[in-house]
Amino acid sequence: MPQHTRTPGQRVSLPLRPGEVWEVGRRRLAISLGELGQHEEPPEIILVVQAGEAGGILLGEVVTTATPSSALADAVNRAMREPLLGTPRRPSILRVASTTDAELLASSPVTMGIAVAITGELVAVDAVQTHMELQLSGLSSDYRAQATRAGETLSPEGLRAFFQIARKFYREEMWDAYGDEGLFEFQLQTTAGVEKTLYGIITGHFGHETGLALYPSLDAVQQFYALSMEHEASLESDPSSVPQDSRSAQKHVEAEAFAHFLTISTLCLSYTHQRDVPPPLMAEAKEYKLPVAKAAAFPLVLRTGQGGMRVATGRELADMTVALGAILDWDRRIDDTDGEDEVDITITSHVPEVPGFLSAMTVRTTLRDNPYLPEDDNEDNEDDENGGDDPEWPDSFTAILDTFFPERPYQSPAARQGTRGHHTQPVAPHVTALLLLAKRVYTLDITLTDGPLGPPSTKKGVSRRIAILGSQTLHDLHLAIFEAFERWEPHLYAFHLGVEPDDRSQMYCYTADMAEADEGAGDPTITPLGTLALEVGRSFRYVFDMGDSWEHHIHVCAVAERRTRKSYPCVIKKVGKAPLQYTDDETES
Repeated sequence: MPQHTRTPGQRVSLPLRPGEVWEVGRRRLAISLGELGQHEEPPEIILVVQAGEAGGILLGEVVTTATPSSALADAVNRAMREPLLGTPRRPSILRVASTTDAELLASSPVTMGIAVAITGELVAVDAVQTHMELQLSGLSSDYRAQATRAGETLSPEGLRAFFQIARKFYREEMWDAYGDEGLFEFQLQTTAGVEKTLYGIITGHFGHETGLALYPSLDAVQQFYALSMEHEASLESDPSSVPQDSRSAQKHVEAEAFAHFLTISTLCLSYTHQRDVPPPLMAEAKEYKLPVAKAAAFPLVLRTGQGGMRVATGRELADMTVALGAILDWDRRIDDTDGEDEVDITITSHVPEVPGFLSAMTVRTTLRDNPYLPEDDNEDNEDDENGGDDPEWPDSFTAILDTFFPERPYQSPAARQGTRGHHTQPVAPHVTALLLLAKRVYTLDITLTDGPLGPPSTKKGVSRRIAILGSQTLHDLHLAIFEAFERWEPHLYAFHLGVEPDDRSQMYCYTADMAEADEGAGDPTITPLGTLALEVGRSFRYVFDMGDSWEHHIHVCAVAERRTRKSYPCVIKKVGKAPLQYTDDETES
């Protein structure tokens, strides 16, 4: 029979639920956590779980062995006031597993008026702990240990080959050129005739976690986007905008969404800061002196599916290695192919054998239009004209635990600021009009047509696709172009929006108070794009540096309503390498 201790009654503001039973326990976690492992403190978890068929996790908090025992009462207090499941309330009974825990809770003002029961077994807490460790245990080993566990061989040479190609992929910043509007198809065939097809989407296009999501089938890709649409509101909501009394329900919805994503079979590479990498992986990298691009770009490859997540095996690392190399080779050779559109062009690569890791094979790589994007994002097969999202993945290893533990403070995406020249905030005639313009996104193709050394010599030219808000100014657009074409010394510039290229009837000149502007010319620092009647199909001219005369043709690809909180202006596609602003001879002189 459980022993009951009734604490003295006290008037409280939270309602007491008759017959509701909660279990409270503090358990050791049989997994390694990056942040806690750095301090050599074994991780533990405090769980508050509602018992019964209608129950579930009310609160989970990761602590260490050094955390004082009083944290148990603090956790119960937070579970009552901000439960992950249901509304704020107090249970009738708190179940614990030991006399020590019972005395601690019975003496706390938090539990006054609640019965504390000592039971030999906490069934609900045990079930949650088992489920968590099943999901997360695969994150507590290094790549070679995970390969051994799967009955595979992963040689040090193979491990090094993966790290080398992952470093190169990171340094090439492929997410600047490709977003989730493009789906890479990889057809693999070994010399022994074994065939396999994989599908990849580059992530990081709009500032999300950079890397590559690799799917075993189109069905898996479709499942991902279907879930993304189903849970779009909960994934994109700003926690600071959610009313206090609704945050518990919001956390529960987010937890359910993440659990659903874990059921999709995906191999995900994310470049993660070393402080968030499981200690065994860091130890492995140091032991074999594996090349990493930088401290914030450790190549962490995780496999999801069947409701769990684990570190990749050797065979899965080989698949990721092949996919990364195939994309790099495809991107390098695509400019030499015929055709104006990169979509549906197939390039064949030859992959050499890496003993103990990878068989020799050929890979046929094709860039496809992603058929699973929401209809508005894929209209007319344009490249993310309306600012669609990249696949959402955890920002770091520790974010995997956010479904169980208190959420981190919300941080909005950092605004992209121009670093050169003088920026003046746009002046609109009415605040209401400016707010309306802020809801409009313009997608512009900026093509370099001429410069000091003449037009670009590459077959496909040099261009950048930029998305910008209607409330942002022509000067904001200039700064975005300046950054996108990798220039470093500011100069005067002008936009020509007349009917003909040389038409000066609608010109906006930036002089930086260094010269007198043409009579009748507008000021680009106070001219929002939304006031310029930039309809789809319209083109205009931009000239940078009146001495060297870098000429650009700007074409309006799309105009759409803003549907995300992303930071603008932003580059969403790059074609061709930007020429140096100055040659070596000019720099030396």
